[in-house]
Amino acid sequence: MKMNTRNIFSILLILLVVAVAVSAAGCTDPADNTTPNTTNNTTNNTTNLTINQSIVVVDPVPAGFALQSGGKVVYSDDEVGTEDKVIGYQAVYSYTYSNNTTSNAYLTVFECANATAANGYVQEMIDDNNAKYGNQSNVTTITVNGHNATLITRAVTDSTNPVRYDIFWANDNYFVVVNGPLADLNAMESLANASKL
Repeated sequence: MKMNTRNIFSILLILLVVAVAVSAAGCTDPADNTTPNTTNNTTNNTTNLTINQSIVVVDPVPAGFALQSGGKVVYSDDEVGTEDKVIGYQAVYSYTYSNNTTSNAYLTVFECANATAANGYVQEMIDDNNAKYGNQSNVTTITVNGHNATLITRAVTDSTNPVRYDIFWANDNYFVVVNGPLADLNAMESLANASKL
């Protein structure tokens, strides 16, 4: 699939929204495990990153998917406007539609200090979506691996893939996001469930 400027911009915008929301939720990890938290000195939601890249590697991969790449996601203050680093791991999976065109989906896991921080990020992402898209998106609850997960469905102007899905949930102190320009909800849900998170 040929990526146009609008697709690239949409993907970068989604990643920036995730980074900002993660930062605000406390999914952060400065090198010395202390947070220069100037807004609320009574709360420190930082944690050491104890997970590794294998957390985003799905095995077996659901039908139609192929793992493309994976690695650490690190956002610095330049990207999110905070003094903290936002870290996690992300894997890129390509999906082949029945007409042999392909699209990508991203599985990203952020490790937060605790379940409260992870759940706070879920709510922040919902609030951010509602503020940006309002009635142009649909927020519903689905089940992923026994967890309540949020599904956001929204229309986009890209004529080849006019719908976008974001699936995200908290699992203990992990915040898990499955998103990307993949326009097949069943496929997105199969990748989310295959994560076993």
